[in-house]
Amino acid sequence: MQKINLIMTGLLIFFSVEVRASPIKLNVIQAPTMNSFQWHAVNDLWHTSFYNAYKDLPFDQIDDDIKGTSKKALADYLQRRFDKYRLIATQGSYSLVLAYKDEQLVGYTLYHILDQQAIIHIDHFAVDPDYQGQGIGKALLEVTIKSMPKIVAVVLTTRIPNKSAQIFYRNQGFYELTSIDNLIFDSRYSILLRKDIKL
Repeated sequence: MQKINLIMTGLLIFFSVEVRASPIKLNVIQAPTMNSFQWHAVNDLWHTSFYNAYKDLPFDQIDDDIKGTSKKALADYLQRRFDKYRLIATQGSYSLVLAYKDEQLVGYTLYHILDQQAIIHIDHFAVDPDYQGQGIGKALLEVTIKSMPKIVAVVLTTRIPNKSAQIFYRNQGFYELTSIDNLIFDSRYSILLRKDIKL
């Protein structure tokens, strides 16, 4: 059974979540207030989770923006994408939910509200491969949704080959869309998913 406690302190919201037997702490933080240590931890987890999800996939099936077939080419591609997301997030109204176990970052979401809509767009979602299957992903989604009152839906994209992610999202109530206003995604590589929220 999950237990969620909410305490608001300035721009930072703390959630204490009991996920199975392991205590996980979740913090909601505005992207512009993140320090370099926090961004470094998110960057490391983004790389780790991506490598784990696509370790058996040829690079040209991940994205044709990957220049080469080496692990360094993939690392460079991931770093360019992460740097772009970080720049956009710190200059806009983006938030993150950071999940910690014993001071170690084990999961996160990076998200914002789509313009003129009461819809959360999750740009990044990751759980450390060593901690998957423990309810952390579900807790991240719940806290992300609770952090934005009066929303009607959550949308995100996941890559077509990432079947385990698609199973997880569908188990959380997401279904597939073909498009949504104000959101561009590359349907060659990704699918768009939506979860409706009952107010």
